[in-house]
Amino acid sequence: MPKKSTKSFFKEYINQDDPEKKERAINWRTAIGLQAVDGLQVSDFLLEIARRNIEGEITIDEAQKLIRAHYQKISPENGDK
Repeated sequence: MPKKSTKSFFKEYINQDDPEKKERAINWRTAIGLQAVDGLQVSDFLLEIARRNIEGEITIDEAQKLIRAHYQKISPENGDK
């Protein structure tokens, strides 16, 4: 996925006619925005998972499992949080 701002990434989906993609994009934008409030920056990995979920390639449950597995791999002591 080419590097672009998080704002423009979600704007593309939110401006679409597909209501399901639009809703998923709004949900991801909100979740990522909450991370930003805490001063956290999201990874390219997370944005790719968000894209795949928005596009309908994976469910939100599959996204959660992929995210959990990724963080268990890079930080085993924090994987269950």
